[in-house]
Amino acid sequence: MQSFLGSLNFYSRFIENYSILASCLYEISDEELRLGLVSPAAVRAFADLKAAYSSTPLLRHADPEREFHVLLYTTTWAISATVCQDYDGVLHPVRFCGRTLKGGEPRYEEWAKEALALLRAAKVCYYELRNMQLVVYSRHGLLKWILADKHGKADHLPWAAILSPWTIRVEQVVELDERWALPIRLMDILHPPDASTLADMDVYKPNKAKDVQVSQRQAALPQFGPDERATVVSFDGAIKAKEKVGSYGFVIWQLPGWSVLWAENGVFADATVNLAEYNGLIAALERVLSLSVVNPVIFGDSRLVIHQVLGWMQSKQPHLQHCLDRVRTLRDQATGVEFHHVKREWNGAADLLAGLALQDRAAGAAATCHHCRAPDDHGISSEVD
Repeated sequence: MQSFLGSLNFYSRFIENYSILASCLYEISDEELRLGLVSPAAVRAFADLKAAYSSTPLLRHADPEREFHVLLYTTTWAISATVCQDYDGVLHPVRFCGRTLKGGEPRYEEWAKEALALLRAAKVCYYELRNMQLVVYSRHGLLKWILADKHGKADHLPWAAILSPWTIRVEQVVELDERWALPIRLMDILHPPDASTLADMDVYKPNKAKDVQVSQRQAALPQFGPDERATVVSFDGAIKAKEKVGSYGFVIWQLPGWSVLWAENGVFADATVNLAEYNGLIAALERVLSLSVVNPVIFGDSRLVIHQVLGWMQSKQPHLQHCLDRVRTLRDQATGVEFHHVKREWNGAADLLAGLALQDRAAGAAATCHHCRAPDDHGISSEVD
């Protein structure tokens, strides 16, 4: 998937609304591809981008003698702009540009998102658009009012200041039955910036824009039969924030019978919650390798750690990235490792070991553990959120 998107980095300037279409593809991990957990939006976006890649339109060279027209498109996850010029009463595309929305931008008002799209076009096509008048087609009259008002509200003034270097004439998009009552014709390859077009783009909405919990992307959890042979590992971490002391604990169970194959805990300094969780997972994987365990099924109650290991969540902290790299190295050395997130209630044994290490400030390891109680008879899947 990354190689496909990488090949489109250059050609994205020839694909209308590329940022809106491709956003859902960037959240797909290798693990999801392997498990077949690809959303219908991503499947459709992939097919449409392949079609667009094979039939990219011919763009006009920017003519400094002609007026520039800008079509704006906004969604809850990305913005896009098409820079055009008028040839015989028909708008021909000069450049497509856009980007995904970041931070708090998805919560902006629609007119503010249009301003972001306009600023994106001005940045990408700066040398073509500078000192030129721009005809901007907006679905919201507020953008026109902000540029013309001499006594703007305080929250509108920053936008007016940012747009002030540009000469802009705003043409409000007049819609009839959610379709643009065109004041000017568009080439057949272009989509009008009206409500119907934006509604059609909703099929490309990525999961992060739908407020879908990441746990819903998790693979189905295993069910262990009463006579099934398996090795189950659970890990956990704990800290004392004031003292910056952390601990971890993990248990390796052998099925059937849920007999303890190994139990261990430890303490370390300069701890954070996530670092404690990672230390528990690393220690568990190292013990799995030393015991020559194959096909271990590993459970943890840290959503961040499990999802970073699965590639469903990015690691942006350098100290956690180091731990993540270590986990992936150990995972590749082991055979058939599975990772699953579970509720904390199911992870009681590992949590207790981590708490004991934190209380006693001492590490321990044993092939037996009277503290380690097996999960209840309801099974793992009943304990998962």
